[in-house]
Amino acid sequence: MRRLTTSLFLTLTLSLAGCGSHGSDPATGSAHDGIAPALPELNTVGSVTFTHPYSCYGGGGAPSYEGSALFLSDYARQRNAPDLLYDGACGSTATLSAATAGDDFALIADLGEVPLAGVTPAMAFNLTQVVGGDNTFIRTAPVSVGHTYAVLISKSDIRALFVVHVDAQVADGPMTISYAVKSYAIQETVESAPGFGWGATSGAAAPPAKTGATVTGSVRVAAEVVCGSSAANDCRGLVYLGVIDRPAPLPESKLLGSLVIPAADLRGGRARSYTIAGLPAGSYYLAAMLVETGAPGNPPFPKPGDLTAAPAPILLQAGVTAHRDVTLSARF
Repeated sequence: MRRLTTSLFLTLTLSLAGCGSHGSDPATGSAHDGIAPALPELNTVGSVTFTHPYSCYGGGGAPSYEGSALFLSDYARQRNAPDLLYDGACGSTATLSAATAGDDFALIADLGEVPLAGVTPAMAFNLTQVVGGDNTFIRTAPVSVGHTYAVLISKSDIRALFVVHVDAQVADGPMTISYAVKSYAIQETVESAPGFGWGATSGAAAPPAKTGATVTGSVRVAAEVVCGSSAANDCRGLVYLGVIDRPAPLPESKLLGSLVIPAADLRGGRARSYTIAGLPAGSYYLAAMLVETGAPGNPPFPKPGDLTAAPAPILLQAGVTAHRDVTLSARF
């Protein structure tokens, strides 16, 4: 099923938060509880020392991100979702990676022995700034002391770009890095198409399922309505149509589907067509209004003077298109 969530895009530049020998003290806010989380300050060099690679933790029990992961925000720390992971089995080459969850999109490019401070966001993608000289991004990069890396993160809730320089590293042991964040945003998915999977292949599109109902028709102003010359009564504006479960204003009724027609001109008998699809089957009501000035509000509700049509009953059937013309006949 689709996921619909409220859009949230936080780009504050506050304090840094990391894991290892890091100097900041994380706050407790998160993007989801309405409190702004501490975010990294852009273009500022910080440092952290990891104690060991994640997969070379030693001792019993399961491995932990403690001592092996960098968290650039309190949001990432609270969700135990590192922005960078120092990894590698004991006795093997250590690596850097940023994709720690199943649906994470995160890549790393090894820029070679270049100073961290001089790397710009543009150079993170094309170090030489020459057409065709784009950097090569991979999922996991081997650790090389003295090298600088560009890390690109595009997760479901975090979008980031930062650069990392490996200052020192002991095999199977500590590693010290310097880093500078170039972009960092916490965001929420507005809508996501279903069906993603790392092993998913492609084929012909499946025929659309005939599960939703549709209503279509036209909307016009009644002949007896006088369209004036002022913006408040000239029969021009925003048309709002909504399918509701009962003949009552929102939020007393439940909105099942809606459509907004901007800049509608209904003077002189003009009409505008509409279609509302993806509706559930059942007996409902179709309501409409013309907002000549301003906006319909939230939830949509007519203001004094707006043209309206009384909610009209309508029967919707799955896979069937119902036709219903709407006439706006009264001013609210």
